[in-house]
Amino acid sequence: MDGLPVGTRTLAAFARAACDDRISGVEFDVRYVTDTGNLVVSHDPPLHIENALTLDAALSFLSQTALELLVEIKETELASVVIEKLVSNNVADRSVVFAFAAVARSFLWEGARPVRLGVIVAYPWNLNHVERTYAPDVILLGWDARVWTRIAFRAWCRTMAAGDESQRQF
Repeated sequence: MDGLPVGTRTLAAFARAACDDRISGVEFDVRYVTDTGNLVVSHDPPLHIENALTLDAALSFLSQTALELLVEIKETELASVVIEKLVSNNVADRSVVFAFAAVARSFLWEGARPVRLGVIVAYPWNLNHVERTYAPDVILLGWDARVWTRIAFRAWCRTMAAGDESQRQF
């Protein structure tokens, strides 16, 4: 499979997930390809659009499954278009659209939400701020490339697991 285009491998992975009773959902990233105007399923900007999986093709396949969809938006201003596509493919009710805070700021947080919206919190001390600012449906914990953020989350998780109520911020 390594010789296959990335888009083909991604669809094959979705198909395997759909056939496995132990798997309830898939996570994928969405990006905009400037030279073509397409939305693609890709963590990194694709080098060649012809090898990429378009969001339309992915949703066409995923709409035929029962998988939950965790959709990470990688760039600002994509959320409304992605949400429209989730709605038109009848998968909005089983989807979560999320991003790191810098991108999630561009989400439409006010009013009715056709999908669940989430924020990836990169620093545990920002949980309260994110909750107050956005009232997200989902908060995901993550970290960035800097080593100290992983250390901070590990320390925070140990504190939470130990049940130290004085350290809880939410």
